[in-house]
Amino acid sequence: MICPGALPSAETAGAYQLTVATPRHIHSIACGLQYREQLGHWLRTDFGLALPDPGYLAARTGVTILSSAQDQWFLEQEGEIADDMCAPLERALSGIASVTEQTGGWARFEINGPNPTKVLSRLCPLDATQMAADQVARTNIHHIGCLVWRVGSGFAVMGPRSTAGSLWHALKDAALSASLQAH
Repeated sequence: MICPGALPSAETAGAYQLTVATPRHIHSIACGLQYREQLGHWLRTDFGLALPDPGYLAARTGVTILSSAQDQWFLEQEGEIADDMCAPLERALSGIASVTEQTGGWARFEINGPNPTKVLSRLCPLDATQMAADQVARTNIHHIGCLVWRVGSGFAVMGPRSTAGSLWHALKDAALSASLQAH
């Protein structure tokens, strides 16, 4: 989750704070239905997390697993980006699931401020007001396929790194628009 250097690490847009999230390791994990129980056991044993159903996530300090599609997840881990965290995961899940390194392919932003659902409502058809803390949704923002979930009182938006600049500007414009409407 490394962002292009042209983006600021944080910016105030009206009443909202936009930030580029701290880089984390991201791994895509996919398995067939016949291996879900084994994958769930591994996740509980190694990370103390339950395997989330589609549309949900599970998290604890330093680790988040997000359902990205049916039988597919993104595992986010804290750690030095220079560390090779993929090889141990591939070994642990050999014969159970496919693991793909995704760290350099994604950018994650966070939106905070008064009622950040107003920002998202300007960008996508997602009804973020109905999202619980453990829910994750796939949606398009500015024609970019993204994952969205709650982080504290705000939201995280993760999209392809190749479109990070466009996504950042769309978030900023929507935050400014939401701020203007409040006055």
